[in-house]
Amino acid sequence: MEIQNNFKKVFLGFAILGTSFSQLGAYCSMPDCMFSLDKSETCKLEKKIYEVCKKADKVSSLESKVSSLESKVRSLESKVRSLELDLMISK
Repeated sequence: MEIQNNFKKVFLGFAILGTSFSQLGAYCSMPDCMFSLDKSETCKLEKKIYEVCKKADKVSSLESKVSSLESKVRSLESKVRSLELDLMISK
């Protein structure tokens, strides 16, 4: 139970600081007990942390793609405004 409480504190601390779960390093590596029959609380917790890290990596990747798309949209909007201005000038 103490281990679980410590991990909760670590995750809460990183969440407050805005640090992604993937930056937890060793905590996010595949646990040694991943494919074993180990049913201990520690193993369950390590597996859960690993799953959370995988999901956090996917979210981070999606956020990066969204940011890239937003940048492209801004660029296209700028080009449209420029073309509109050119059209107004040519009239």
